[in-house]
Amino acid sequence: AGAVEYALSLAAEQWPDARIGFIISYDTPQDTKGIRGNHEACAEYWAMARAACGKWGVPYLDLFEGSALFEGREVAYSQLLEVEKGAYFSDTVHLSEQGYQRLCPFLAEWMQSLPQREEREK
Repeated sequence: AGAVEYALSLAAEQWPDARIGFIISYDTPQDTKGIRGNHEACAEYWAMARAACGKWGVPYLDLFEGSALFEGREVAYSQLLEVEKGAYFSDTVHLSEQGYQRLCPFLAEWMQSLPQREEREK
């Protein structure tokens, strides 16, 4: 938790006029190394990251529990990436080229929405 908070505060301090945001990574239930395949452990970690973002006023894109408008309906990012099948992954964690093609339009749209610092402080 301290490292995430430190990174957010450092970014705001070092680049006061920058658009700052945080991306919460997608679920990876197929992973067998570390905690990434453990949904409950990751959920706790990302809850901490959400709280740190809230504390520092940093917008975040939640690929773990969030959703987006896709083909006229709201779809969870985990469904969009078909994480249960690993369809858009080159291994159990990293997106394949097709995975990036599927996700990048949503990332780009979110990045365009990030407020300037003076807009964040209002």
